[in-house]
Amino acid sequence: MLTSRCRQLRPLLTSYVDNELSDADRLLVEDHLKRCGSCRRRLARQNEVHQLLRRRTVEARIRGAAVPWSPRTFRPTDYRAGRALLSLSVLAVAAVVLGVVVWSRLAVEAERPLSARGQISDSACRGNHGRPGSERMTMSSRECLERCIEKGAQYVFVSEGVVYPIRNQQFADLARFAEQDIELEGRVQH
Repeated sequence: MLTSRCRQLRPLLTSYVDNELSDADRLLVEDHLKRCGSCRRRLARQNEVHQLLRRRTVEARIRGAAVPWSPRTFRPTDYRAGRALLSLSVLAVAAVVLGVVVWSRLAVEAERPLSARGQISDSACRGNHGRPGSERMTMSSRECLERCIEKGAQYVFVSEGVVYPIRNQQFADLARFAEQDIELEGRVQH
């Protein structure tokens, strides 16, 4: 009776006859042959054909005929290993492509040009100096900014309510341009 195991192992029978299987596949075939009469009969027929081909080849060579058939000079690789390697290769290529796409999108979003009008302010007040009810109400916006910077705040650029941090805090002209309307051009990085 032909089982699914028979269908799975039959492609290996010719390589078994030619002694071209890996040790693991050879053991699988031999184990199956112990239990399956149908596959043993098929193997016997393949052995007969193999022996007949060898005899005819020897006879033809003795007569001086050129024999187009020659035994294999290589051991075929395990087809399952080839499929696994192909699957892993496809998966690796897909992962690389996906990584490049994601990285390029992040790079585009991470750094974009900016051209805006606004004010240099500080990270504590964010352009809202002299809030009602605070001691800052009595000082000018510039005095408030200088005091906030002295207490550890950072310079920022405020445009249309959006606060952009400034990377180069040591730029000397930041204090000079503070609280003035300026036009700023640069790149925004996230």
